[in-house]
Amino acid sequence: MKHYGSVLKQAVQHQASHYGYTPAKVFTSVFKNKSFSKASEELHLTQPTISNHIKALEDEFDCKLFDRLGRTILPTKEAEVLYSHSLKLLKRWLF
Repeated sequence: MKHYGSVLKQAVQHQASHYGYTPAKVFTSVFKNKSFSKASEELHLTQPTISNHIKALEDEFDCKLFDRLGRTILPTKEAEVLYSHSLKLLKRWLF
């Protein structure tokens, strides 16, 4: 697994300029809501867009962030670590 902070920062800078929504913001919403569909409602994005953001992060970090059990998702240990980094990063970018 790569170093979360630097990789996430690069992904945020790249995707924020192209999409307006950072992977950190999408990931944080999915983590907080424990739901892809609730995150899509909160961020006003389609559910496939949310899924694509999470898949891109999983590919970037070479790990699974959520265990998908039907309509239920459970954060993995890697997601727990990434969540704390995402909150710090978003706090710096938003304030």
